[in-house]
Amino acid sequence: MQLYWRVLFPIMKPITSTILVLDALSLWNDFLFPRIMLSKTSLRTVTLAQFFFRTENSNKWELAFAAYILTIIPIVIFYFAFQKNIVKGVAAGAVKG
Repeated sequence: MQLYWRVLFPIMKPITSTILVLDALSLWNDFLFPRIMLSKTSLRTVTLAQFFFRTENSNKWELAFAAYILTIIPIVIFYFAFQKNIVKGVAAGAVKG
């Protein structure tokens, strides 16, 4: 384990950070699975709640845009926390050979 944490993990840090952010983004923005599984309104995710602010009869734009901001903030903070490693990970994956 010591070899892993001192040698391998620092080398894999950019790639791990990139995968972490991309997976967190896809899980955070998941719509279909919660839509199918959650029946109670109190259990809705923020992304799922956004869907119900726009209905056939009315549009609650002020609530919808507030929910959009709440949805964006955690991912932006997460991205800025790992930004340096993400850029390294993407650049390392773009090199051929």
